[in-house]
Amino acid sequence: MQRSDRIRPAASVERAASAIPSLRRARLTAAVALGLAATVSATGCKGCTDRKPYTPFSLDGGSATRASAATSAAAAPSSSGFEPVTAVAAARGDQFPLEPGTVAAPPGRVFASGLAIDADGDEVLDLFAWVETPDHTKSELWFVKGSDRGGQGLTVATPPKDLGDSSCKRDTKLSQIGPRTVLARVDARCAEQKTHTWFAIVRLHGAGGVPRAEARDPETRLEGRLRPASAGETFGLAFGADDRDGDKIDDLRLDLTLEGVADPYEAGGKVMVPITFLERPAGFARDPAEPDATLTKMAAGLVQKARSTKGAGDVPSSVAQLLRVASVACDELGSPLLTTTAGSIRCGDDHFVSESIYAVGLAGITSGNVAQAIAASGALAEIKPSPDKRIKELDAAITKAAPIVEGAIVRRITAAPAKGGVLAPITFDADGNLLVVGESGVTRVSGSDFAEEKSEAVAWPRTIAWRSSSIEFALDGAARRCSPNTIVATGKVSGGPVDALLPTISGMIPSGVRGSCREAELPLAPLVTQGDGAVVAVGAEVIRIESSGSGLGAKRTGLPDAKSPPSLPGASRSPDGSASAVTLVGDAAQVLVVGPKGARRWHNDDLRDARVCVPRANGDRIACLTKSGVVLAEPR
Repeated sequence: MQRSDRIRPAASVERAASAIPSLRRARLTAAVALGLAATVSATGCKGCTDRKPYTPFSLDGGSATRASAATSAAAAPSSSGFEPVTAVAAARGDQFPLEPGTVAAPPGRVFASGLAIDADGDEVLDLFAWVETPDHTKSELWFVKGSDRGGQGLTVATPPKDLGDSSCKRDTKLSQIGPRTVLARVDARCAEQKTHTWFAIVRLHGAGGVPRAEARDPETRLEGRLRPASAGETFGLAFGADDRDGDKIDDLRLDLTLEGVADPYEAGGKVMVPITFLERPAGFARDPAEPDATLTKMAAGLVQKARSTKGAGDVPSSVAQLLRVASVACDELGSPLLTTTAGSIRCGDDHFVSESIYAVGLAGITSGNVAQAIAASGALAEIKPSPDKRIKELDAAITKAAPIVEGAIVRRITAAPAKGGVLAPITFDADGNLLVVGESGVTRVSGSDFAEEKSEAVAWPRTIAWRSSSIEFALDGAARRCSPNTIVATGKVSGGPVDALLPTISGMIPSGVRGSCREAELPLAPLVTQGDGAVVAVGAEVIRIESSGSGLGAKRTGLPDAKSPPSLPGASRSPDGSASAVTLVGDAAQVLVVGPKGARRWHNDDLRDARVCVPRANGDRIACLTKSGVVLAEPR
C-alpha cells in the first residue's frame, strides 16, 4: 500500500474544508468525507496507524529473503504538514460523482478511479480521473473542470503504450501529494512477471493560493519509468511535494528504496536514496546535491562499520545493496533502471563506489578474513580511475595481517601430472610425501630427499559431485563472463551444463566505473566438500557452492577452519584441515598460505602461472601445478 494511502480522514477533511469559504464549507466537507470513507473501505486500513518516523541513510543488515521482484509504493514525508488525498475507486464505469451532481465518462472510456479537488482555485470541485477502455488495455489521466462539467474535458497524461499490452495486469494510482501537485502512477505486471512502473507529476496552476487570474489548466511537468527489478529484490518509489526553495511552488522529492538484493548476493535489509527536483519555469530541474550526498554518507558509514568487530560481518551484504540501488538510479554507473523526462539522473562524484569496496576489505581485516581483504584490494584495482590511496591503505593492512615472504622453489618434479579434473592431481600424504597422479599411475615424491618412485596408492577421483533430492550435481570450473561482467562457476545438473553466478566482491562494482573485461577460464580451487556442496576459492574469493532446487547456488564464506570436515585429496586444503593454500590470480605471483602460524603470502615469480596449489600439513610446504609442471616451494 502506498504511504499516501495512510491518511487520517478527520485531518484531511479539516484541511480541505478550511481552504473554502464558510458558505461552501459544509457541502465540500461532506463530499471529501464521503470520498475518504470510500477510500478506506476500498483499500482497508492496513497501516492507518503505522506512521513511524522515516529514517533515511539507513542500511539494515537483516536476514535475506527470496521475495519475487515487485515495486512498492509510498508517499515521501512532507515537511509542510500536507496530508495526501488519494483517489476513490469508481462505483460505476459510466459516471463519477462530483458534487453537486455527476460527470459522464468520455466517449469510449469508463472510470477506474477519481480524485475530486479544487484544482483551479475557483471554489468549485474539479475531477481528475483514471479512465480506460472497456477491455482495460488503454488508460489515460483525464481532467474536467467542475465549473464546466459539460465540456470535453482534458487528457493530462497517457502511460506508455507497452504498459497497455494485453499480458500486463495494471494497477493505477492517483493522489494529490502537495498543495499544487498531483501524482499519477501505473504499476504493470507483464508477461515476464516483472513490474514496470510509470509515473507522471501534474502541476495545478490554480491551487495553493495562486491568484485566480493566473490559473491555467493542469499540466504534466515530469514523467518517469522504473524498469523491472530482478527476482529477489523489491524496489519502492515514494513521492513528496514541498516548497524546498521558498518560491511558494511545490518541489518534488522521490525516494528510491531497495529491499533485498538479487542473486547471487542474497542481501536482506533496506536501503533508500532520495532524488530531489526543483520546480522552475521550464520544468523540473534535478537538485545535483542528491543522491550523491546520501550515497557518500552511506559509504562513509560502512567504512566506520567495517572497523567494528560487531558490524564487520554485515558490511559485504550492505555494500552489495548500496551499489545496487546506486546502479539503478545513477546514469554514469552504466545500467540505470530509473529514468525521467528531466534528463538522466547523475550521482556526481562516484567516490562512494571505491569507498564501499574499501569498506569490504577493511571488514575482512577486522574479522580476520584476510582472503576477503585481498579480494577487495583486487576489486579496487578494477575501478577506473584507480583509487590509489585506498588501495595503498588496504594493502598496508593486508601486509600486516598476511606478510609477504619469499618462497623458494625447492624441487621441480619430473613426473608429469594428469590433465583435467577439478581436484588437483597432486596431494600430500600423512607422512609429508607428495603424491602425483599421472596418466599411468601415481608417483610418490619423498618429503625428505625428493626421490621419485612409483607408488601403490590408488589415483583419487578428481571430480566433485553430489546428489540432492535425487538430482546429480557436479562442479567443472570457473570463468569470467563479460555480458554482463560476472564470475561464474560452471557445472552440470543431471548431466546438463549450468552456470552459477558467484557473489564476488568484483561483481559488486557497477559497469560504468569498471575497467575493460576479458572473458577467460579461471582456476577453481576446491577446499572442502560438505553436505550438498563445496567450499571453493576463485583467486582470493572464497565461495560456498551448493545445490539450489534444480540448479546451483552460491554464497560468500571464509576459509574453512580445522573444525570443518577433512578435505579430499587434491583439495587446496591439507587433509587434516590444518592449512589452506589459495593461489592469487593476476600479476602478484603469490600464494596465500594460512596455517597454524597464521597467514602469509608466499612470493616467487615461478608461482605467477600457478593454477592451483596444495599445502602440506602445518603449511610448511606447498606443491603447485604450473604450466611447466609441478613445483615444490617452501618459505625462504
